[in-house]
Amino acid sequence: MAKSEIEFKFLVDKKEFLNDPNIEKYLHSRQGYFHVTEEAVSSFRIALIDYAETGEQVSIINMKGNRTGASRAEIETKIPRSIGEDMFAMTNHSIEKDRYHVKANGSVPDLMWEVDVYYGENFPLVVAELEVPSEDVTFEKPEWILKNVTDDDRFYNANLSEVPVSEFLEEYFAML
Repeated sequence: MAKSEIEFKFLVDKKEFLNDPNIEKYLHSRQGYFHVTEEAVSSFRIALIDYAETGEQVSIINMKGNRTGASRAEIETKIPRSIGEDMFAMTNHSIEKDRYHVKANGSVPDLMWEVDVYYGENFPLVVAELEVPSEDVTFEKPEWILKNVTDDDRFYNANLSEVPVSEFLEEYFAML
């Protein structure tokens, strides 16, 4: 059954973020994307995830619907790592990133910033995401948050796998 995901995205000042004493590395992820032609689906991916604290390695299949504002449907399930690696080898495009967690201050408890530091053709991109239970939740933005890019499709992982930030680097730096 699909759940609804409400998520805001922001560009991040990488230097400020990496100097924040509250950051905690959560995982390293390689995400491979399959070509999607269905208009109701924005991405279909396989993620190979290595958790920083436990060393656990998992594979996750994920499908996301098209966005309406900051909301969209999402379906996700774990699969055996060996199957995930075989599927990843069949993907058309991929990204690689480290994800960090930082506790967020907001109008509801237990909000968590997820901050992605990208590698490869998406270096030096850093994007913070905040998933909230409703679009009217209020939250404080840390000093390292620069610009809201929730409505800019270029900064969604599926799109970054096809058109990496290296292809619009000058425009990216102008946004910072």
